[in-house]
Amino acid sequence: MKTEKSIPFGPERSAWQETISKWAALGRHLLVSPPTEDPAQSYPPTPRIQAEDVQLPSSGLSAAQRAEALRCMLEYLKPQTDS
Repeated sequence: MKTEKSIPFGPERSAWQETISKWAALGRHLLVSPPTEDPAQSYPPTPRIQAEDVQLPSSGLSAAQRAEALRCMLEYLKPQTDS
């Protein structure tokens, strides 16, 4: 079983602990709470959206990752707004 700090997170599926800023910790004490379980597995699947593509690590998303996240969300919303 994975610890909450090793849960894969974000588009690169890096361990959660690696995605937080060094400013979010004082030595070994975290100033932010780690997830209690994998967020990608905690919510029901959403058509056309991969959860990891829209997770926002504290380091942010690259331009390409941001464009892909926006594309997924717009594709998901289009049928809902066309009616």
